[in-house]
Amino acid sequence: MRILEIRKLLLICVATTCVLQDANAQSQIRVGANVQVSKNEEANDHIEVMGAADPNHPERLTACYMLSSIQGSQYSTAVSVSFDNGRTWSRTLQEQISGWPEEPRSLDPTCAYGPESSAYFAAVFGISLEAGTVFFRSSDGGMNWSSPVTLYGAWDRPYIAVDTTGGKYNGRIYVNHSYNVPDFEVSLSSYDGASVAKGMGMQRSLDGGRTFLGPVTRLGLIGPHHEFTNPGNSVVLSDGTVVSLFFEFDGLTRGKYLYHDADGSLKVLFSRDGGVSYNDAAKVADHFEGRSRDWGVGTIPNLAVDPGSPTFKDRLYVVWHDTKKRHEEGLLSYSTDKGKSWAQPARFSDIRLPQDDASGPTEFQTTVAVNKDGVVGVMWYEGIDSPNRGDYWVRFTASLDGGETWLPSVRVSEAPNTLGGNEKWALQGGSSHTAHTNPISLWIQRSIWESSGHTAGLAADANGVFHGFWIDNRTGIRQVWTAPIGVMGPVVKNGAKELADLEDISEKVSVEVGSVAFDQSTNKLSATLRLKNTSKETIIGPLKMRILNLRSELCSPQVMDAENGSPGSGAILDFTRNLPGGILKPNEVSAEKELEFKLADFNKSFRSDGVWIQSLVRFDAREFAKSRSDATPVRSK
Repeated sequence: MRILEIRKLLLICVATTCVLQDANAQSQIRVGANVQVSKNEEANDHIEVMGAADPNHPERLTACYMLSSIQGSQYSTAVSVSFDNGRTWSRTLQEQISGWPEEPRSLDPTCAYGPESSAYFAAVFGISLEAGTVFFRSSDGGMNWSSPVTLYGAWDRPYIAVDTTGGKYNGRIYVNHSYNVPDFEVSLSSYDGASVAKGMGMQRSLDGGRTFLGPVTRLGLIGPHHEFTNPGNSVVLSDGTVVSLFFEFDGLTRGKYLYHDADGSLKVLFSRDGGVSYNDAAKVADHFEGRSRDWGVGTIPNLAVDPGSPTFKDRLYVVWHDTKKRHEEGLLSYSTDKGKSWAQPARFSDIRLPQDDASGPTEFQTTVAVNKDGVVGVMWYEGIDSPNRGDYWVRFTASLDGGETWLPSVRVSEAPNTLGGNEKWALQGGSSHTAHTNPISLWIQRSIWESSGHTAGLAADANGVFHGFWIDNRTGIRQVWTAPIGVMGPVVKNGAKELADLEDISEKVSVEVGSVAFDQSTNKLSATLRLKNTSKETIIGPLKMRILNLRSELCSPQVMDAENGSPGSGAILDFTRNLPGGILKPNEVSAEKELEFKLADFNKSFRSDGVWIQSLVRFDAREFAKSRSDATPVRSK
């Protein structure tokens, strides 16, 4: 076992009792024992958790969440802190907006750390167009909190980002969320897609959160039918650029966002002047936010940045769940050029999705974090295939190559969240009076939010250990839980030690697929591949291909005879012997190389949801070769 692996495993076992939750003893992901953050709050129902780790003190962690008593009181927000790596927790702040005239509650909490032992917390009060945001600061890591500062009004959750780069804007605090244009006074329930202008807003603090400037705002980016935005979080790049994620809806009609389906796209905005203005926007991906099957299962897209690892510094990652196929499907995209362009979205989970779009487990509450070594961690709620939509486990996976391939996922939660049993009921009561001529309507109802909010939390501490924060009801009522997660194995350039000394030449070659064959008696699929040099430069061997995002709707494909023995994503094929003279000149084509797959669990019906499926196997690939500055090419033997 490498020294790095031993160090990280010891960090987990010191933090809490070490529990290995993967049957494979060689698993590269180790999950520590679950710890109940809300240990002394068993009488309260909890949802909407987030978490943060102090970048300078690995023992300091913060969790923020919403809670209410099961007797029907309005939600408040709270902060719990740990000063011993997550072993024990204390609630140090609870915010209940008692003076709000119509809706005395606090919602949508967010928390973060800053420099010099500072901690920050913010939440929304109210839930109308006149709602606002309260911001708290702590100078002792979250043990004691200042009186709140009131920020501008907003209708949806805030996010806090702090510049810790040491540059021009070091220590500057940014708070962003959806912004309502003041000229439009109309309640959310009467939104008709044209009467309300919505956009992104951000305020900045230059004095550690004592006062705030702004907001700087951006409305819909591409016309009047693209003005309704939902916020994601913001991150700060090493040069001080603030990157803000949001979801922009397309072509809304009355009530469509609230009750049915919504098409749109994920985008990022950039502020390169310390939050004074928002500049251009870049599209991450198309996004489908449907609720035709699981209306209560909602996930806010999440953004993370590599904090400065040697290999992937400033690489950006976005995770979200997409419902285009009716089941929730977790996706990730990354950017290698500070957000200007984004990779094709791909799945990170190794859980087989159902062929029938209307059934099977779902993936939601995706959240992402990156540690100091460049390891990317993704945690999500894995819906259980049961009639109860609120049944789920919590799972985690990690990438050691910048989001291109993923380790086998593991369960983080030691018990599932389940509904329909003997859990305690959280009750709520209310009334309405639409007109003086109508009677007053009153109700008492059970509060059920299948996804336990719109957020979960994932943070990487100063030692590189991940900490997951989630909600489950194993005690009979929803509580806040956490666990440390260690990832073993080094981050390597190009994803493998065999490729670390080579250049990515994918843009310089094309791949030709030749003869293909399928043996139904053995379920083996074969194809011949040739590489063509489409550049004006000579490519020098060794020349190798790395398979990425291997997938199929009909089977579990496995690569046969890969150079590195990998059967799936990450498999390496060596084309060096297929090069004439060990090089590939411009417009030259390599000799054929056979690629063979074993189609495990093959479904020969070729049908899904009544539709014929034609694709047997799909995968992406990158090609790597020697740089021109290297000396002698490797010739075939």
